Amino acid sequence: MAVESRVTQEEIKKEPEKPIDREKTCPLLLRVFTTNNGRHHRMDEFSRGNVPSSELQIYTWMDATLKELTSLVKEVYPEARKKGTHFNFAIVFMDLKRPGYRVKEIGSTMSGRKGTDDSMTLQSQKFQIGDYLDIAITPPNRAPPPSGRSCYAAFDVLKLMIFVAQPPKCYDYSIYYHAWLKKLKLGMRVTTLMGR
Repeated sequence: MAVESRVTQEEIKKEPEKPIDREKTCPLLLRVFTTNNGRHHRMDEFSRGNVPSSELQIYTWMDATLKELTSLVKEVYPEARKKGTHFNFAIVFMDLKRPGYRVKEIGSTMSGRKGTDDSMTLQSQKFQIGDYLDIAITPPNRAPPPSGRSCYAAFDVLKLMIFVAQPPKCYDYSIYYHAWLKKLKLGMRVTTLMGR
């Protein structure tokens, strides 16, 4: 006798996140690292048990929104309260496939303006307890970095030439620059340029 599944597509769809009862649920310790130059920390700054010195420790819940985290950071850094200050959020997590850490940009907020990422939660971005949060803060008088994975964004030829002269220390760049060098037919391997 065969058993037939009667699960419909509607039942398979994800249920919306259930709100966390903050009165009954213990908060987690969120280790936050900030920069005020608009760029995220390099991954080598998290290697061998080290972490960047600009650490904030926040007790919060998995349903904390980026806007909520922005307001907590602004309480600590008065210069970040200026209207137009840009906050770019990334999760830094241990890479299980190879030694070291990886970064995943998750969204951005801006002081004094509503944005599409304001209501994004840690839980919705698959944040896990033990991960770090890296926030690149850009003052209002400077343009924010390009959206998306800014540290891996494709560079124009001039920036590529600068890279050839002085490669970055983050080993994750090699894949993306190798593709650019191949496209430009320079005939060199990034691993050679990076001294590996």
